[in-house]
Amino acid sequence: IACDISHEFSKFSETIEILQKLDCHLFFVPGNHEAWVKGDDDLSDSIEKLQAIDTLCAQMGVYTGEICVGQASKHPLWVLPLHGWYDGTLTIEGCAEFCEGFGFWPWTDFVRCKWPSQFPPIERHEENGRIPSGLVEYFIEMNKSSVDTVQNALLSMRGDNSRTGVMTVSHFLPNSQCLPDWKDVKSPTFLRDEWFDHGAPDISAKFAKVAGSSLLDDQIRSVVPSGRTERHLHVFGHSHRPKDFEFDGIRYVHNPLGKPREREMHMVDPNVDFQLMWDTSTGEVAGKQIIRYWDEYGGGVDALRERMKARRPHRYNRKYGKAQTAAEKKARAQKHLSE
Repeated sequence: IACDISHEFSKFSETIEILQKLDCHLFFVPGNHEAWVKGDDDLSDSIEKLQAIDTLCAQMGVYTGEICVGQASKHPLWVLPLHGWYDGTLTIEGCAEFCEGFGFWPWTDFVRCKWPSQFPPIERHEENGRIPSGLVEYFIEMNKSSVDTVQNALLSMRGDNSRTGVMTVSHFLPNSQCLPDWKDVKSPTFLRDEWFDHGAPDISAKFAKVAGSSLLDDQIRSVVPSGRTERHLHVFGHSHRPKDFEFDGIRYVHNPLGKPREREMHMVDPNVDFQLMWDTSTGEVAGKQIIRYWDEYGGGVDALRERMKARRPHRYNRKYGKAQTAAEKKARAQKHLSE
């Protein structure tokens, strides 16, 4: 589970109990929602909250660390959950105007997460305002022991190591290619005039800043030692937008449940289900390539616009291929107040 489940302990436990009925190994890595601190949590900060979630997982028999599944099978699989956060390194270049006022953007983490003083937020007026400093590096360091364990295990293996798989798992996005609107994974640059064709580039551009970190991808790519032939798959979450693609030797997959309205709008598969990616008897299980689900399998931008209009006609005021500027939003807010 590449999270988020819930910031509430009771809902978290209830969900785990339901999933345990599948009678299988259950792996979990926390997301940003698990880091939210409530007033009645009796916890000093989000680090303590994540530690409490880890303890709860251990009590419930959920794996949060590395383990090799199917060691006696023909195609064993190492599963490695990796902690992370975001640091602005996935910011989309050339889209600064869409990120105006980012430091005042109502991103819930900026309110609900409470970090120790060693991770001070960047000043609001700066480019990545309010993102906690040094937090990604903290989690990367936390992952090192598990990464070393898997690396050493792979190096000690003999025989045909191409039969073995490695599945790293993170909640946060590890590279720009995983961003919802990055339509060509082979392109080194974001083609904003072509790919921001849905009327909400401001939201997409701001989300990129809180999507994840390139440092996470560096660590992911260090897991399989150079020269080895183990198949590497990476599962991630956070964006609520399905992905399944190959990039630079690693298969990246996001299979989100999504919110009910996202399934209704075909932003995710309306009939989403568990996805089999590896069978310890036969190896990797291929999936259909997914780059932008609603574009490829949901009818495209015109169908998306029609669904949005049908669902909330009184609130849908975006023009095709264009988002309101900060000045336009301010003027609309002032007009609303005067009325």
